[in-house]
Amino acid sequence: MKPLVSILLVAGCGLWVFIGWRINPEKTRLALKEALRQFILILPFLIAAFILVGIIKVFPPKEYLHFDLKSVRGTILGLIIAAFAGSILSGPPVAVYPLAKTILANGAGVAGVATFILAWTAVGTVTLPLEIKLFGTKFALTRWLVMLVISVVIGLLMGLIL
Repeated sequence: MKPLVSILLVAGCGLWVFIGWRINPEKTRLALKEALRQFILILPFLIAAFILVGIIKVFPPKEYLHFDLKSVRGTILGLIIAAFAGSILSGPPVAVYPLAKTILANGAGVAGVATFILAWTAVGTVTLPLEIKLFGTKFALTRWLVMLVISVVIGLLMGLIL
């Protein structure tokens, strides 16, 4: 996130707290207490997610991550690989586009790249433990699986259209 956006977000929250405090200090105090409770509840999962992202980005040797993209181009296997790859990588959605352009330039098909982009932004394997904690196992796993399948279906459609 750019610094200006972060500053505006914090300033906006501060303004809401100020307004809330002027209207009803007790409710604002309760809201801040609940926010702190939620932050403490989520913090261990956020730390684990950041560590997992770091491990995925740093530890696997490049020879394990490189394979001939043309060999799976246009296949269901290629779309499944793209969906799983996109789902385990993490970062701001805007970061996926330069990476996707590189993948496309190295021989991946449009369908695979579309699947990869959608899975990156919608599936969220890294955050699945947090989602299970907040929403329950049934909801989280159902959403995860549906989004994984939808990313493959939309990728397939993009490949047919383009």
